[in-house]
Formats: sequence, C-alpha cells, structure tokens
Amino acid sequence: MTADLLDAAQAGLSLITAAGVGGIWFRLGMALAKTEILESRMSAVEDRLASIQNERNFHAQSNVAA
Repeated sequence: MTADLLDAAQAGLSLITAAGVGGIWFRLGMALAKTEILESRMSAVEDRLASIQNERNFHAQSNVAA
C-alpha cells in the first residue's frame, strides 16, 4: 500500500513538473512572439517618423527657395 502511494505521488509530481516546464516554455514563446511584434511595430513607426521628417525638410527647403 505504501509503495503504491509513493508511486502515485511520484507520478503526480512528475506530471506537475512536466506541466510546469511546459508552461514556462509556452510563456517564453509568447513573450518572444510579442517582442517580435513590438519590434516590427517600432520599425514601422521609425520608418514613418523618418518619412515625416523628410517631408518637413522638403517643405522647409521649398519655402526657403520661394
């Protein structure tokens, strides 16, 4: 009886440990995906800001030339 309880407890602990490790890998994967999405958005924002700055510089030069 005691051996059965110990086996059951060990199996339960192994299951909990496996679920915990799987959960950690899942959370790490989600964090990585979110980081990649944020990097992509930041790149798009930087490109847009550069475009706006170029437009401002162009209009400023046009006003000086006029």
